[in-house]
Amino acid sequence: MAIINIKDITLENGNATNCTRTMMSETGFPANTQVEFIETQSRWTGTGYKNSIYRVVGTDDAIIILHNNGTVDNLSWDSVRVKKGYFAERRSYGQRVGALARKYRLPFELCLALGDRENIYPWFLSALTQLGHVTVSTVNDLWAGINRRKAGLRVALGDDLYDAIGIDKMGQQNSTRIAEYVAKRIEESIR
Repeated sequence: MAIINIKDITLENGNATNCTRTMMSETGFPANTQVEFIETQSRWTGTGYKNSIYRVVGTDDAIIILHNNGTVDNLSWDSVRVKKGYFAERRSYGQRVGALARKYRLPFELCLALGDRENIYPWFLSALTQLGHVTVSTVNDLWAGINRRKAGLRVALGDDLYDAIGIDKMGQQNSTRIAEYVAKRIEESIR
């Protein structure tokens, strides 16, 4: 990835044409601070609400630009957050989840969705052995859009496990990871 100076990244100002906002002016970092663009993530699918994530070179700190975070006279306004230790935290989470994936012999991506609380895993595996009550309609729900998918997961896993995992707060990616795994397990048991 390209490394750029923080002073060269400008932010959306709404209609404030006499105001030049840069990442440097918003974060207080020196002008010679170098950052590396990492990725852009959608905060809300189908909208312009996106986060651009930059790593401060030589640290585990992140600078996150929240695009279209506010409006001034109906024009977008970007805001900036600095998260100390962001990348160390992500790395640590991945390592904890990876250890659980190996211990319980589950796919890493599924474990990213299930989280790093070990008490969830035996409960989840136990629920997978008790899927006899699941109907074809519920399996179809697991392959559907996010609302039907979550409803199908509630039926398949039960209210308590659904709430413990926090599926109601999940977005597309993590709810899909869990739903696909559960649906495949149900389909395998039918064969």
